[in-house]
Amino acid sequence: MRIVHITTIDEGGAYKAVVRIDRTLNNIGIDSDILLRNKNNKDNFGNVYLNNIFALFLSKVRNFVNLLSSKNEIACERFGCDVSNHPLVTNANVIAIHWCSSFLSFSSIKKIIDLGKPVVFFMHDVWAYTGGCHVNLDCYKYVNQCCDCPFISGNKQKDLSYINSREKKRLFSASNVYFVGPSNWIVDNAKKSYILNGTNIEYLPNCIDGEIYYDMHCKSRLRKKYSVPNDKKVVLFGAAFDGTANKNKGFSYLIDALNYLDSDEYYLMVFGECNPQCHSWKHEYKLMGYIKSEYIMAELYNLADVYVSPSLQESFGFTVCESLACGTPVVAFPVGGLVEQIEHQKNGYLAENFSSEDIAKGIVYCTDDNEQERLAKNASSTASKYYSTNLAKSYKTYFETLNDRRESK
Repeated sequence: MRIVHITTIDEGGAYKAVVRIDRTLNNIGIDSDILLRNKNNKDNFGNVYLNNIFALFLSKVRNFVNLLSSKNEIACERFGCDVSNHPLVTNANVIAIHWCSSFLSFSSIKKIIDLGKPVVFFMHDVWAYTGGCHVNLDCYKYVNQCCDCPFISGNKQKDLSYINSREKKRLFSASNVYFVGPSNWIVDNAKKSYILNGTNIEYLPNCIDGEIYYDMHCKSRLRKKYSVPNDKKVVLFGAAFDGTANKNKGFSYLIDALNYLDSDEYYLMVFGECNPQCHSWKHEYKLMGYIKSEYIMAELYNLADVYVSPSLQESFGFTVCESLACGTPVVAFPVGGLVEQIEHQKNGYLAENFSSEDIAKGIVYCTDDNEQERLAKNASSTASKYYSTNLAKSYKTYFETLNDRRESK
């Protein structure tokens, strides 16, 4: 059985999920490949579709035209790349589509579906069942049908979100189209939506590598390695895309929370993009920048006392899962798929929604010397169910089931 995973670029949570699923499948003897629009790092896994300067230029022209027709957060995916004739696609038994914005248009998705092979969409965010947004927050118009979108100025019922949702409803109603979500939260919401109501939707969590993310029990040594003080409690935060400027990642709530805490007692570490001039903070801090190595990432989790993820919405939360696996408790708001990983005061702390003061209380609770050993043990135990070795059988069964359905037709 051959599987191809299609995603736009070699960055972000979706790409991380693709690589881990691909690696897991290959490790159990299933032929799996990745097809990317292009790479920012030539050493990353995956086959590049736009493999020459002219093709990349044409893609940028198409995306520019799409951008002109887009409305703020709602993209118009009118033009895209036709990958239906690519060898990885034509030779695949099952086609998995992940984050495809700025790569696949509705028409190119239709060409893939028209091949008649099982096509499974991995819902790394809410895009599949909304009119175009990736984060919907308190908007539930997707249940009846997106229209008069809050991201689009004006008061037009049949706006771009309405047009997009109508097109998705038509595309995704094909009998060979399937959907999976990494959390029960996103699966339940998808089932309620106008677009995906009545379609094939299943829960299939993301995975992490237990040989990389685990409790190393060497906090002092790692703090010396990264020049982090041993006499302070280390608070860790990170975000890849747009980093601390990404409003959905809620960094401002953490900065406000730190104002409730003694600057002589707590030390802040941030990985990913960060501009400290955009924030007013009194605590000593260290900026790690974008971390390419998973091994370094695991060491950062291990040297920290607590990881804080004050996101406004998360379908899964890779950093949360990775931190827990390393025995580092997590403080977060009770949103999306995070409540399926964090157990309040057992392996972390679920703060009152969007309360910086309660985030601060959670940090104090998780860094209490009397609680840390218990929290660390519970955190590692919780995350172990997401290890790729424990999920390999589920992935294998799911893809084999899709392939069997195709062959039985």
